[in-house]
Amino acid sequence: MVKSYTPNQTGAIACLLAINVWGFTAYIIAPYVSYIIPWFFPILMIIGWVLLPFYIKLSRHAFMVGIVLIIFVMSSILISPILYGGTKWYLFTRGFYDFMIVIFYLIALAHIYFSYKSFREVSI
Repeated sequence: MVKSYTPNQTGAIACLLAINVWGFTAYIIAPYVSYIIPWFFPILMIIGWVLLPFYIKLSRHAFMVGIVLIIFVMSSILISPILYGGTKWYLFTRGFYDFMIVIFYLIALAHIYFSYKSFREVSI
């Protein structure tokens, strides 16, 4: 176990944990607000939870996998209403749930930043 983390590493771990918790919550709440969840969303959630211990152990490659995973999740959330014919979240017709997607995007951008900085900090 690492004795101390830099602020960037702490931020990357915290953002990944927040994204994982948000994903689980969104998956549970989505049917109640008539949002269509893509079939691969649970697989991405499992990958995110498996990735968290590698972030805590400061595995250098985990940070790059996390960046690629989050970019894929962000793009899939953006285009899933177009593919599955659901209500477009970016029209803000469902209020609070759509606002939480915007919060997710802000956390995801912070995650990309912190993961890249942590990738640069961790030696091979």
